[in-house]
Amino acid sequence: GLLMLSVILIECLNGVMLLRVVRRLVPEADLGPLDTLFFMVTVPAAMLLVLYNSLHSLMTNRIRWRGTVYTLLSPRSTLVSRP
Repeated sequence: GLLMLSVILIECLNGVMLLRVVRRLVPEADLGPLDTLFFMVTVPAAMLLVLYNSLHSLMTNRIRWRGTVYTLLSPRSTLVSRP
């Protein structure tokens, strides 16, 4: 459990480092403490979302987009279903 939580801490630090890079590349940007907090929260959230989406894509071959369901039958064949 601690190892899993350490990933979130590392991603928070990654957000801080990302903000430092942005400050160096765009020195005229006015980034304050709230921006640092924003990066510390959103970077781990984005990484967790990527992990969730990756695991979900391993378990299904269906995509639902704008009310249409696409079932991937093979690399060259897709079944399109509309309600």
